[in-house]
Amino acid sequence: MDKTERMPDATPRLRPRYATRYEVAAIGPAGERVVVGYTARKSRHGLLATMQARGEELLALCGTDDVMVRRAPLHALIGAWRIQFTGRTERDAYLGQQTYKGATHHGQDR
Repeated sequence: MDKTERMPDATPRLRPRYATRYEVAAIGPAGERVVVGYTARKSRHGLLATMQARGEELLALCGTDDVMVRRAPLHALIGAWRIQFTGRTERDAYLGQQTYKGATHHGQDR
């Protein structure tokens, strides 16, 4: 499995008394993955808020500002990059669990 890269400060310190936070990642056309951040809302609003919080870095990574949001399955497209929930939580990432349960670039589950 390829090592997942992280944007600066993508993993804040775990807070045991707070809601579960879900991982959002950018997946490139060649299958490379970059963690964008974490959100407590596993919804369209949570995905867009996470993207907005990392907007400048995300646009620099993707190389374009052409953004489309799709509903089924929930994801966003920025150029050839797909931004989506990975199926991991912040706690999974912190504890080092490497299982990636998200969809591939073509939307097929692993």
